[in-house]
Amino acid sequence: MSKSCPFKVGQRIHETIQIIMADGGGTKIGDMTRSTLDSSKPDAIVTAASEQGFTYEYDRPIPFGRAAWGEMMIGGDCYPEGYAYWWAVD
Repeated sequence: MSKSCPFKVGQRIHETIQIIMADGGGTKIGDMTRSTLDSSKPDAIVTAASEQGFTYEYDRPIPFGRAAWGEMMIGGDCYPEGYAYWWAVD
């Protein structure tokens, strides 16, 4: 059973990154993670949503791959496993 899409078509969203919060003792035991907005990426708009996931388009293209290739990414797809890596902006 898949999760239902948490976003609606036309909604502004933003990717997150996971930050590891050390427990102070320097060990991995007890480490926690928290999500924060990924400032290297622009906002995106949800363009379609279904039981299989959602598609999105960035507000502006972002570089993708090696700089020498000159490729730009304008959007993509997200599946239920990736929902936790996106936040609604408005």
